[in-house]
Amino acid sequence: MTPDNMFQPYDAVILTETFLTKEWHTENFYSINSLATQGVHGRMKGGLTLLLKARLSPFNIMLKTDNNLTVKTNLCVIICAHFQLDYRQEDIIDELTTALNSIQRKAPVILAGDLNCRIDAEHHKSKAVISFLEEEGLMLINKKEAKTYIGFNGCSTIDLVFSNQEASRQQVLESVVARKHLPMDTTIYVTNAPAKKQERVKIRRELDLTAIEKTDTKEISDTIQKCNIEEAVKIMERCIQDATLKSNRQNRRVQPWFNQECYKARKHTMIALKKALST
Repeated sequence: MTPDNMFQPYDAVILTETFLTKEWHTENFYSINSLATQGVHGRMKGGLTLLLKARLSPFNIMLKTDNNLTVKTNLCVIICAHFQLDYRQEDIIDELTTALNSIQRKAPVILAGDLNCRIDAEHHKSKAVISFLEEEGLMLINKKEAKTYIGFNGCSTIDLVFSNQEASRQQVLESVVARKHLPMDTTIYVTNAPAKKQERVKIRRELDLTAIEKTDTKEISDTIQKCNIEEAVKIMERCIQDATLKSNRQNRRVQPWFNQECYKARKHTMIALKKALST
């Protein structure tokens, strides 16, 4: 157990493998729990808890499973995740896809927990999961040299934090050890109302001839008569742009069936295409 007062400086606290079998609360926080489940030989396994300060209310639980707890606050969406060591990359990606599909596409997101995907050593599962999250716009904040797990069989970096927001600082709290894990203290700047990106517009190579016919040619003619050719060109360009047909380009959301094999195939295809074009 860790002292409750160690949580006080934080707005949000993510706890994994809590082994809680009933609801638990601590002072000055709202507590959202995903209780542990019955494991083999009578042992409990898993359990997730998200502690939130009142300033982040109201809260909306978007998804609650054995492996992830997704909660929307008034500032961002927080995804708590924990996957057992024997989870395959396909299973992890499938679970995370479900969590991400439960929230708005452009929402500020913080995803953190024990993913059992070590980044301090070459590992195909870790690469696959991180590649998937990067495709979803979530960047890894951890440094591989900052170990978060200390055990009899060595040290590793498996407790990870991802976000699509700017992270200014992260440090491992080496003075606190919870079941061989070292807690991480991360500062992330979240914009409450993120600026909307300008909608991408695809230009069609077609003109609205009716709009062209309505063009005030007298203004263009008068401008030319005054020997102001550049201004006349600008007017004509504006008329052509106004008459150009446009179609909105929809932002593509990754499909549930687009798994790691698809990502790998696309990557190899793009490499082959680049090589073909260059030769």
